[in-house]
Amino acid sequence: MRQAEVEQLRQERETFEFNMRQAGAWSLLRLWIGYVALFVLVAVFALCTFVILAHSWFGPNADKWAMGVLSVDIMGLVGTVIKLVFDAKQAKPLTPVTHAPLPPPPPC
Repeated sequence: MRQAEVEQLRQERETFEFNMRQAGAWSLLRLWIGYVALFVLVAVFALCTFVILAHSWFGPNADKWAMGVLSVDIMGLVGTVIKLVFDAKQAKPLTPVTHAPLPPPPPC
């Protein structure tokens, strides 16, 4: 192989490995977004449940506000997680970056 072809293959290999690391990082980020969303959902659910169950400690409309916040938060958070975490269109598939034609296989 010529030096230019070797250099081109090296650069293409580095590009593919970079794309592979980038895809792994995005997967990890989406996983953490899911975990944080789950934690926030549980925290808001616990706070709203406390306000609903102990409504006598709060104002007259606090339980209604807590029910509204709970329902809107659950719907919004579920929709956001589905869009950000589970959207397959965002994930760029890993493909070969080699533009040079492959050499013919050696004869057996």
